[in-house]
Amino acid sequence: MAPHMGQFDLMQPFTLEIGADPTATYQMPNQAGTRVSGRGPSITTPAFSATAQQVIPGLIPQPFMQPEFTIDGANPMGSRFGPPAGQSVYMHILPNNPLSNTQNVNIFNGAPRILTGAPASDLVDQTARLSATQRTTEQMLNPNLQTTQANYQGGAQQTADATQGAASAEFQANLHATSSPLINVANEIVATPARKDDVQRTLSQSVWIVQQMYKAFFLPLGVLLLLVGAVLTQTRNYVAAPFASAMASTWQPFEGILRALVAIFLLGTIQLMVSYSIDFGNSMTDAVKQAIDLQTVDQWSQDLMNPTKNMTPAQVAARNKSESTAASTGRAVFGGVQALLNTALMVLTTYQLVAVCYLFLLGPVAAAMFAWPEGVGTLFRPIFANWINALCDLVLWRFWWCIILLCMCTRINWLKDIGSYDPSSAWEPIVYTAFMVMLAYVPFSALEFRPGDMVDSLLEKATGNKAA
Repeated sequence: MAPHMGQFDLMQPFTLEIGADPTATYQMPNQAGTRVSGRGPSITTPAFSATAQQVIPGLIPQPFMQPEFTIDGANPMGSRFGPPAGQSVYMHILPNNPLSNTQNVNIFNGAPRILTGAPASDLVDQTARLSATQRTTEQMLNPNLQTTQANYQGGAQQTADATQGAASAEFQANLHATSSPLINVANEIVATPARKDDVQRTLSQSVWIVQQMYKAFFLPLGVLLLLVGAVLTQTRNYVAAPFASAMASTWQPFEGILRALVAIFLLGTIQLMVSYSIDFGNSMTDAVKQAIDLQTVDQWSQDLMNPTKNMTPAQVAARNKSESTAASTGRAVFGGVQALLNTALMVLTTYQLVAVCYLFLLGPVAAAMFAWPEGVGTLFRPIFANWINALCDLVLWRFWWCIILLCMCTRINWLKDIGSYDPSSAWEPIVYTAFMVMLAYVPFSALEFRPGDMVDSLLEKATGNKAA
């Protein structure tokens, strides 16, 4: 927007679209007023001074050591410092003179782009502003610019409709998944035997496969690791026997045998512990779900993500025609963010089921680690405690999700009761996004609840040792 800095800066060729009106041409006016373009918005120009009477105060420090400068009329790029060298002189500026010595000031009227190198006078300032207005208008009325803007807005509207539609469908699926009970992978009643010739297997058949893997491989593996750990622990105690006087407070002659007995008990209760943990999480989820109106939450999402659901095609077309570029861009960004968050929530619900199966299978291994010696830092002893912590945190994910859904439902009902519910307000998308972020984040840091530490302490007391 500084046209007086060069003649061809920021210039681009203007092409005429087929069937379009010619681009309007603007002449430099001599009076202030509003110019009607005939094609676009009107342009208001400031007053135009035909003579350079006074240097603008503050732009040129005083005293101003001005060199002699000559503006060439035939070739503006040939303007130079020094006296005139030819006959085509537009302006000759004397050295050390803050006022312009003009030979033909009126030549500058309507020709602003030849002012390169001229001193900062009121004429230069006003002409530069007029030229900037001219160039801005030409770019706004350029058919190429209008076509590009129309294409961008159409693409933004299509992106917004597609992402919002996908996010709305994903939220409906997530709403059902996060509020439904988690299948009990350790309960044999919910499992359905699977056959080799099954092309597609149901969830209960997949659970049956997991249970068969638990019985056929992981449970025997846990017993094998338990025996190895018990032998290593007992051997370590025999090696440490000569030093028993130095370790009288901690050394136990039958520590390996005692730890093996406790680990055998833990191996037999792994399936029961997993089953009870899942049932406990489902019972807490169901208690909160009874207070949630899922239809209200779903309707709120539909009002935000799919506002054209009840509109006719003509109404949708009129809405898109009147929508601004900024509004369509905002809808596209909002829809993309919601689609990303809902996809992440779908991944988390699937991950919860996979992780529970994983913990169920690794339960015998974690229990067998209790029989291993404790002198190898934190390599073996904390495994079972960490396994319990992970299991308890994982089965409560849907409980935390239902708590957030209950907060959403309570807020909507409260706004309806006081008559302030307006899903079209600018604040609602922000609140909706905040709730979606919490749904995707809260399972990872809900509460610092570690029951495994308590269990580890009790097991230490059962074997006659102090807690590590």
